[in-house]
This record gives sequence, structure tokens and C-alpha cells, in this order.
Amino acid sequence: MKNSVIIILGLLLLSNIASAQFGNSLSSDGVQDYVEIADNDALDLITDFTVECWVEPKLVDRLTLIRKGWCQSGNSSFNLAIVLGKVVWTWVPEGNCNYANSYKTNDAVINAGECTHISLVHSSTEVKIYVNNILVPGSLTNGSYSAIYNSSESLTISAYKFLSGVMGNFYNGAIDEIRFWNYKLSQQEIFDYSNAPLFGDEAGLIAYFDMEDTGAGTSLTITNKATASGAITGYGYGSVTSPVFIPSCVQPSGIEQSANNKEQSLYPNPANNMFYLSGYEDISYVQIYNVNGVLVKTATATSSLNISDLPNAVYMVRVFYKNGLGLKRIVKL
Repeated sequence: MKNSVIIILGLLLLSNIASAQFGNSLSSDGVQDYVEIADNDALDLITDFTVECWVEPKLVDRLTLIRKGWCQSGNSSFNLAIVLGKVVWTWVPEGNCNYANSYKTNDAVINAGECTHISLVHSSTEVKIYVNNILVPGSLTNGSYSAIYNSSESLTISAYKFLSGVMGNFYNGAIDEIRFWNYKLSQQEIFDYSNAPLFGDEAGLIAYFDMEDTGAGTSLTITNKATASGAITGYGYGSVTSPVFIPSCVQPSGIEQSANNKEQSLYPNPANNMFYLSGYEDISYVQIYNVNGVLVKTATATSSLNISDLPNAVYMVRVFYKNGLGLKRIVKL
């Protein structure tokens, strides 16, 4: 009876999450458009903070998502980007980009055309990157962990400001629900918050751009909905028609995605002691998470998995292979 209750509660949780509604997202064409937000104390992220956003990129080559600072002026802070499908976080402790630090995911975790949630958790001693509520392996590729320089430069969405002052590395795709928190969210909080729009008065929420705004191109504005920080407005730059608001790609469950649009299945589902994977190629490893986003099992290079040691419940199955990843739900009975 207890196991049945757990399964029912898990399914109800997923159902309730799926009922939450997201409206618009901000779409950029990857050619010349971006949004600029003037410097504000709420955007001065120094240490112990979290940055979240949903993305649906059309390309995953070298794209800037969120940037604050300018290297030429020795006034740089941080840059969140997608490079060859990997999430890359770069920060500057003293404003001088020659001494920048960098952390990135070990594997390509962002696929073109897929709606994906990214959470970046930063402190002076560590960096964590979560993709679709799951902590993904990453490495410090340059420098060391540290606090971040407090730049007085603007924050830009979807573009990088080069030494010359010219904008580039334009993001091509949609971005939604950009959130800044003044503390390190736990994995449980990331799971809870990512699956629904916020009210704006959540504790620790210091800036919130939900993209439920109006306009297009140079008449476009985005507004901050975090009550703690008040009026902050971003302005669009580009053409007459872009950037522009489009319907949000977000599916609130945030846990089931196809990998590179490949046909895939997980069976039987519900499962008892074993389940099998078909439609996947070149599997590297498989991870299983409970509905709270906690990793409970890992297996390498397998198309079948024994779950007899797990309690009866709803689980999320994450499959890594050479060209991407896949996410599925499974119920164990």
C-alpha cells in the first residue's frame, strides 16, 4: 500500500507540474539582435548565487546567453554560453579578462531544437551546472574558483561585447525565464522552481525576466518581475522585427526529451526488476534520478538496467551517448 501511494503521489506531482503555464519566450535570430539592461545592483553577482534560464537554441556552436562586462575596459564580470553543445561559464575575479576563470560541462548537453533548462550555481569554492534539474559532470578548464568582479557595465542577453565594442556571438534561438538568486539553490529547489512561473516575491529572488512583455526589435522591452529589486528594464537592439516574443517552448515537467530527434523507447514501463532501452546508439552511461532530482543509480554502456534494488516509485532516466542525451520517465512497480 505504501509503495502504491508513493507512485500515485509521484504521478500527481508530475501531472500538477505539467499544468503550470508559461506564456512567451524571447527569440533572437543570431544575426544582430540582443537585449541590453543597464547596470543595477541586483545584477551584480559576486559569490553564492544561482542563474537560471530555459533555452531552445537553433544552433549550439558558440552562442552567448547572458553576459555582463567588457574586457576592453577592464570591467568584466561573467559570461554564460553554449559552445559545441556544452554549457560554459566564464567569470573574471579582477575585471581583467586576461585572468578569467572558466568551467564547462564535460559532455555536450544542449541539443539544437530542444527546450532545455539550465541552472548555474556559483560560489568562491565551486561551480555546479544543472541541465533539466540534473547535476551534470563538469570541469574547471582555466584559472581557479573565486568571487566575481563587480562590473559597472550593462548586462546583455543573447550577445557578447568584443574588445572593439562590437557585439557578436549572437544567440540563435529562444530564451525564457531568466532568474537571478542571491544564494546557491539546492537541487530540490531547482527542481521545484524550474517547473512553473514564479510569483516574483520568492525569498532570495533578486531579478526575474519572464519574457511576458511586448514589442519587437528596437521597440522591445523586458521588465524585471522580482519584487525585491523593483524596476529594471531591458531594451531590444536589432532589426524592426527581431528580437521578438514567441510562444514559450517550456514543457513544465522538464524531464522528458528526445535525443537529437531519434526514435527511442524504454520498456517495459511500468517495470519490475529490469527495463531495456531501444533506439539509442553508442550509449556511454545511464543515470536514474528520483522525482526529487536525486541521483540513485548509474550504469555504463548498457541497453538494460536492473532496478530491483530501488523502491517502487516514479524515476527519471537520463541516457548519455556520443551525440547527445535522452530523458525519459519510468515507473517501478
